[in-house]
Amino acid sequence: MRRPRRRGRDGPRGDPLASHPETPLAQSRYECEEIPCIHVVLDPPRKRYAVFIEYEDGDYIHIDASKVLAAAKRIEELEKRRWREATRDEVDEIAERYLGAERLEEE
Repeated sequence: MRRPRRRGRDGPRGDPLASHPETPLAQSRYECEEIPCIHVVLDPPRKRYAVFIEYEDGDYIHIDASKVLAAAKRIEELEKRRWREATRDEVDEIAERYLGAERLEEE
């Protein structure tokens, strides 16, 4: 006799991530309202995940979770010391000054 599938708070087969809004079981694709987006993509059957940044026209780049966690820790440290995040108007200036980036002409 087959046991019934467990449903409810934990989703199908008792997987606590199955009911999470970013799992393939909960939604078929990851949508980005405002570029860039960070997606934590889950593979529940294998209990693994990957982190991607979505930018321009749906292009994705993988980033190690350890780098994301290290950046988050650094941000928390700076905010405790009363630093603030740069505004959109200030980002280009910082990129040019400290990263040597050049502005792209908008079409």
